[in-house]
Amino acid sequence: MKKILIVSVLILNSFMAQNSIDNWTVNVYAKAKPINFNKNDYCKTLAARNNNPGNLRGINNPHFRRFATLKEGYDALLHDIYIKQSGQSSHLKPNASLYEFIHVYAPAFENNTNQYIKIVCNKLHITSTTKIKDIDKRDLARAIIMVEDYELYKIMYN
Repeated sequence: MKKILIVSVLILNSFMAQNSIDNWTVNVYAKAKPINFNKNDYCKTLAARNNNPGNLRGINNPHFRRFATLKEGYDALLHDIYIKQSGQSSHLKPNASLYEFIHVYAPAFENNTNQYIKIVCNKLHITSTTKIKDIDKRDLARAIIMVEDYELYKIMYN
C-alpha cells in the first residue's frame, strides 16, 4: 500500500510539473472534493480559456476578463460577490435579495434571469428573497459557476 501511494504522489507531482498545474487546482478550496485536472485537456469553454469561472466582465468593459490562473479568476469571483454582499457596489444596497443580485450579476438583456434565479435557489435551497449577505460567498460562487459554465463546474467540483 505504501509503495502505491508513493508512486501515485510521484506521478501526480510529475504530471503537475509537466502541465503547469499548481496545488490550488488539486484542491479548489476546503469544501471541495480534492481534484486533479488540467482544465485545458478537458474543458475548452470560454470561461476555462479565460480562467474566469464566473464569466466576470471588466468595469466599463463589455469583454470577459482574463486571469493568469483559475485560482485568480475564482478569487476575483469571490471578491465580486463580497463587494455586492457588503453593499460596497454602486448597483446593490446592503440588504439586496438574491433576486436583485442576479438581475445585476446576470442581466436579463443577455441571460434568462428567471431561470438563473431558479437554478441558484434550487442549488442553495433558498428563496429569491434571501438576502445575499446571508449566503456563504463560496456557496454562491459554486452555484454561479454551475450556471455560467457547467462543464468547468463538473471539473472543479465533481
